[in-house]
Amino acid sequence: MKPDSRGGTKRKVEVQVQPEPVVEKKDPGAIYERAVYIFPYKSHAMVQKLQQAVAKINLEGLGSKDGNTLLLTTKSLTEEEKKNPDLDIITGFAFIDKECRTYMLEGLGAKGMKRWISS
Repeated sequence: MKPDSRGGTKRKVEVQVQPEPVVEKKDPGAIYERAVYIFPYKSHAMVQKLQQAVAKINLEGLGSKDGNTLLLTTKSLTEEEKKNPDLDIITGFAFIDKECRTYMLEGLGAKGMKRWISS
């Protein structure tokens, strides 16, 4: 690092942009898939569609007969459910700022995530 005219230091940073997207080969033994969605903050209709589709898949995966989404806000997985690799629910998290909403979803590739993508 070199000192600048104000007595501080300067650092030169080089950034390379990948000309084409890098696609990782899917592991044939993997059973889970992930998806990342980025919506403009004010895209309420898209967010609502995502939330409704995930809720429907999760209610089916948890065996809910009445379709009451309150179950999803109060449900704690049992130890048996936590250890079950075939539990067909979609989990994830969201980052929200004043410009966009970023959702990362994960679930069983051949089950819930397949239904999500086709919905």
